[in-house]
Amino acid sequence: MTKDLDNCFVKLPNNIYDSLTLTNEEFTVLLLLYRNYMLYKNISLCNIQMLIDYLKINSSTNREITKTITGIIISLMESKNKYITNIYDMHYKKCNSDGVLFTVDEIIKNKNTMFYVELPKPPEKEYFIINDNEIDIILDKIKGLNINKYNLIRYFCACRRVTSSTSQFGYLTQGKLKEIINDSRTIKRYNEILQDELHLIRYNNSFLTPDKHYCTTFIGFYDNEVNFNFQLQIKVDEQKLIPSNKVVSNKKRSLKQQLNNVDDGKDAKIKELEDKLAALQYKEGEPITPTEIKPVDDDGISDYYNEPKVVLFEKKPKKEKDQDRKNKLCFSCKTVSAISGSIYCENCKEIINTYPVSDDYMEEDNPF
Repeated sequence: MTKDLDNCFVKLPNNIYDSLTLTNEEFTVLLLLYRNYMLYKNISLCNIQMLIDYLKINSSTNREITKTITGIIISLMESKNKYITNIYDMHYKKCNSDGVLFTVDEIIKNKNTMFYVELPKPPEKEYFIINDNEIDIILDKIKGLNINKYNLIRYFCACRRVTSSTSQFGYLTQGKLKEIINDSRTIKRYNEILQDELHLIRYNNSFLTPDKHYCTTFIGFYDNEVNFNFQLQIKVDEQKLIPSNKVVSNKKRSLKQQLNNVDDGKDAKIKELEDKLAALQYKEGEPITPTEIKPVDDDGISDYYNEPKVVLFEKKPKKEKDQDRKNKLCFSCKTVSAISGSIYCENCKEIINTYPVSDDYMEEDNPF
């Protein structure tokens, strides 16, 4: 495979990843349709079996998948947003949603029938990129597992959307996560797959806000650990975030679930669970024990990973911090440049991250 083919990608509009007009199934199929997009014709060549193969589904054991994929294509075409503009057969005979010319069934006769889908042009501005090979890696990993592939793909694309910025760092709020996947346990599993098993993202959701509410999930690229920790430290300092005690929070969550499931009339059991829960509640004025941070290495970054996985920078006096703001650390060659106003490293000529990088992370880049 040539280098160009190995790095193929799809460009998606920034506002599509969380569009409530798209189901997760529709989003995934639309993403796959853009793989074969021909820009000069605004069409993509495919058949149902090709989409099934992309999804790593065995159509001989899943008899309904052909009907399901066909239904998704029809739904995308009939959507008011016109995610699919039209469908054509191999001789460019046109179908439309009201059936005046040809119906979808007349064009897509079976799962092996080749046809064209007309798609909107990918945006030239305000877009994010999804690499084809990353989708393949995810689908290969979960093949045969009891994991909803459509939900996982949608969640991964949301992670890529919020990290599509100069800082390669972003976040998803609790509300935004529930719009995409309405199950915190499922999201926890997705994070484990994408970070620990596939090494595609880095995440951290182990902080509380100063008023003891759970914070957002911070997300970055797995391959750039230094940048992720650097950006995370900036957010922790800016928002005065507090490391959470995951053991206690998990116990509280478990007790609340038990309380919800206690049958009416069992007052003694309810009282027992309520007492246990009250003992774990935060009391006003009580100090919160932060996550243990071991001494930092010479590069100023802790290499210690505790639970939760938090890596914080060494706290510096204000005078030293002011000096840091004048210098610029290049993560490519690990040198420091003190050229005022420059965004390029004087050593390797690559774009460097300035302190604080998050100042460049404009509201329109991450409106979530």
